[in-house]
Amino acid sequence: MVVKQLLRWMSGLFLCLQMLAFPAPLAAQGSIHRFADLGYSDRTASGIDAVLDYYFPIPTGLRPRSNGVLTLRFTHSPLLRADRSTITVVLNGRSLGSARLTPDNAEEGVLSVVLPIAGFDGPGLFIQVRLHMRLTDDICEEVQNPALWTVVRGDSTLQLDLQPVEAGTLADVAALFAPLPLSAPEVRAPPTIVLHPTTEPSTLAAAGKVAFAIGQWAALAQQDQVLTVSDTVPEQLPTIVVALASLPEGNWGSVRWNGREYEVDGQEVPPDHGLLMLEPASPPRLVVAGATPTALRFAAQALSTSLPAAAVLAVTQLPPQLPAAAWRDGAASFAQLGVDRRQVVGAGEHQIDFAFERPSGWDIRVGGMLDLQIATASGLRAQTSWVTAAVNGITLGSQRLQVETNGPVQYRFTLPADLLNSDLEGTPIRRLDLQIRLYLDLPNSGCEEVDTSAAWAVIEPTSTWRLPNDPAAVDDLGRFPAALLADTNARLVLPPQPTIYL
Repeated sequence: MVVKQLLRWMSGLFLCLQMLAFPAPLAAQGSIHRFADLGYSDRTASGIDAVLDYYFPIPTGLRPRSNGVLTLRFTHSPLLRADRSTITVVLNGRSLGSARLTPDNAEEGVLSVVLPIAGFDGPGLFIQVRLHMRLTDDICEEVQNPALWTVVRGDSTLQLDLQPVEAGTLADVAALFAPLPLSAPEVRAPPTIVLHPTTEPSTLAAAGKVAFAIGQWAALAQQDQVLTVSDTVPEQLPTIVVALASLPEGNWGSVRWNGREYEVDGQEVPPDHGLLMLEPASPPRLVVAGATPTALRFAAQALSTSLPAAAVLAVTQLPPQLPAAAWRDGAASFAQLGVDRRQVVGAGEHQIDFAFERPSGWDIRVGGMLDLQIATASGLRAQTSWVTAAVNGITLGSQRLQVETNGPVQYRFTLPADLLNSDLEGTPIRRLDLQIRLYLDLPNSGCEEVDTSAAWAVIEPTSTWRLPNDPAAVDDLGRFPAALLADTNARLVLPPQPTIYL
C-alpha cells in the first residue's frame, strides 16, 4: 500500500517540471473569443503590402467539432483607393476570404469568414491578415506614406465549437488521457494505472515510466495530473494497464495472453517485443504490456515518443534516446520547449508571439542570451529588413537581417538579468513572453510591383535561451516546487490515508 501511495504522489510531483506555457488557450465549447482576450489588442499594418500574424493554440484534449467563424473588425485610412486596396484572411496558408477597403468601411469595417477546421487535429490555428493598400494609380507609389494604414481591432472575434477527444489511435494518446482545460465545459476523470501483477518490480518500474508520459501529456494541457493506482480495472474510467506476462480478467479486444506469449488477432507477438494497444472505446483503455521485463520496458518508454496512427503497436527495441533535457546547463532550445519552426510570408512587418516558462528556482545572472536562428529569403532588401526582439515587454534591440546566406543566421540578444528575476513587487518572474518583430522589405526596381510572397522568414526551433543562474537564495511560494527539485535532501510526509482536493 505504501508503494502505491508513493508512486501516486511522486508522479504528481513530476508534473511540476518546467514546460512550455502557451498563449491564452481556446477552450469553452461553442463560445466566441475576442482577440483582446486571447492576447491580441489593436494592431496596425502600414505600407503598401503588410501582414498581421495571429496564432491561436488549441488545448490538448480538445478538437473542433465543426467549422469556426472568424470576424475581423477593422478601420483604415480614408484615403485608400477602393479599387486597389484589399484585406485577405489566410488560415494555415490557405486564403479564405477578401474584401475591398472602401470609404464605406473606413471606420467600421467587418470581414467574416468560415474556418474549415471540422476535425482539425493540429496544435493551433495560424491566421494571417494580408493587406494591400494603395493611395494612387501611380506605378511609383510612396511606400512609406503615413496614410497607408489599417488597424485590425482587438474586438475582432473567433468563434469555435470545441469538444473533448474521445476516440482515436495511439497517435492521440496525449489528447485522450490529458486533463481538459479548466475553462472546458466538462471535466475528465484522471487515468487509473492498473498494475498486473501488482508487486512485481518490473511492473512498478514500467508504471513509473507511464506516469512520466502522463505527466508530459498533462503539462501540454497546462495542468497538473492526478493519478490513481489500482490492482483492479475500474468501470467507466480512463485506464492504462501495465502488464507483465499477463492480462487482467476481461475483454481486451484483439489482444490476449495465451500463457506463453501475447496474441493480436490470433497472431503471436514475439516475446522480446513490447506491446501497446488502445481500445477504440470511451473512456479509453490502453494496454502497456510485455512478455519479459525488457519487452515491457520497451513498451513503457515508447509512450514518451511520437506514436503512429494505429490501434496496436509492437515495440521491437528501445525508442531513440530522447534529446538532452531542457534547461540543462542553463540552456534550452525552442525545440526542447515544444516550439516548432514558425514561418511568416509577405512583405512588411510581422509579429510573432511566444510564451515560455523558465525554471522557478533560478536567479538569472548577468550574461544571459537569446540566440535566434532565422532563415530568410535571399531576395530581401538587406538595408531595410530587420528583426527586433522583446521579452516581457522589454525591448532587447534590433538587427538588420543578413540575407546573403542560404542557411539560418544567428542573431544574439543580451538579456537584462535584473529585470527577469522579479517584478516591482518582488514576485518571482517565471514566464518569458517573447515577441519577435520582423520587417521584410523587397526591392522595387523601377517602381515595378513585385511578388510579395517572395518575402519570407523562418524562426528555427534551434533558437536557444541561455540563462546563467544561481539557486534562489530565499524561500518563496512563487518559486514552488523549486525547493523539492534542487540537489538537496527533501522529506515527503504522507498521512496514512491522503486526501486529494480538486
